[in-house]
Amino acid sequence: FVQPEGEPCRISGTLYTFRLIPVMSRAVALIHPFQTSVKSGSSQPGVSLATIDSMLNAWFNGIPSSLRWDPSTETTLSGAVRLLLLTYYHLQALIHRVFINKPCPEAIPSLVICTNAARSCSRVLERIQEKEPTPLFSVNVSTDLPDLNAC
Repeated sequence: FVQPEGEPCRISGTLYTFRLIPVMSRAVALIHPFQTSVKSGSSQPGVSLATIDSMLNAWFNGIPSSLRWDPSTETTLSGAVRLLLLTYYHLQALIHRVFINKPCPEAIPSLVICTNAARSCSRVLERIQEKEPTPLFSVNVSTDLPDLNAC
């Protein structure tokens, strides 16, 4: 089989999503050991956060045009694009949520990023629901939210 020229491979979205695995593993390895220093106000985690953010942004900016979604269009999201977007936004929120535990000026950018990631995830899920009105899955966001009363 030879892939027709100009037509994206059906599994390209899934393969591109797999490229997030090194970013995920680095995020988990770098953020979780720093949880105690984040709570004490140490500035060390900011360096790691910037590194992870750079990796994540480089990955997102490298998404091929065939896998990009323009929310202003009426195009249907393929399963691969859904997986790609939802994984990206979930990882973005996961990375930044540990930095919004205490009310301080340094937490504001992470709070904004988490809010935007949640909003973007909601838009993707809303588009899926518009096109496929049957329930896809149950999402329990309460377990993934930080304790906002701590702020």
